[in-house]
Amino acid sequence: MDQPTRFEQLLERVMDGDEVAATEFYETYKGPILRTARGRMKNIQLRREIDSNDILNTVMKSFFARIGKFKWKLDTEDDLLKLLRTMTRNKIFDRIRKKETWKGGGKLTELSAEVIDGLSRGVSTPAEFAAIKELAEMVWECMPPDLRELYRMRFVEKMPWDQIGLQLGSGADACRKQTQRGFEEIAQQFAEHYHDD
Repeated sequence: MDQPTRFEQLLERVMDGDEVAATEFYETYKGPILRTARGRMKNIQLRREIDSNDILNTVMKSFFARIGKFKWKLDTEDDLLKLLRTMTRNKIFDRIRKKETWKGGGKLTELSAEVIDGLSRGVSTPAEFAAIKELAEMVWECMPPDLRELYRMRFVEKMPWDQIGLQLGSGADACRKQTQRGFEEIAQQFAEHYHDD
């Protein structure tokens, strides 16, 4: 019979409530969790509002509480690292979904119905529509304040670009390009988020 690996022994000790093993686990795997968290939170505003160390502690607490369930799915250390990265991403997006969005207490209801409708074309079930709304919430949370203001004026208040530029002291083309660049950066963030490590 093969001898258990150091990784397997460590998991067994953690499951048995060994505090030394739990500390060893924390010190060994906190690095990958922090790197994943910081890599996903490229937006400066997100980094100000969500502490990567808080995400680390939340992931570790959740893992220790459910290790009995996870143990049988973790054949290798790579399995564990994939699980911890997935948990980290999920915790970040849970925080994003729960946060108030813009100053004054506004929530995603500020998003115009036509944008939600546009995103929802081809959606046929309530579950799919709910997923679209959830994605829209995440996009909204990733918007910096200046992009939210541009969005509000253009898509909620239906202001023409020249009027937006006049109000912001900028040109219509500059406002349009700033909005386009902002959404492209958010799209890149989401592409990186869903790209497997």
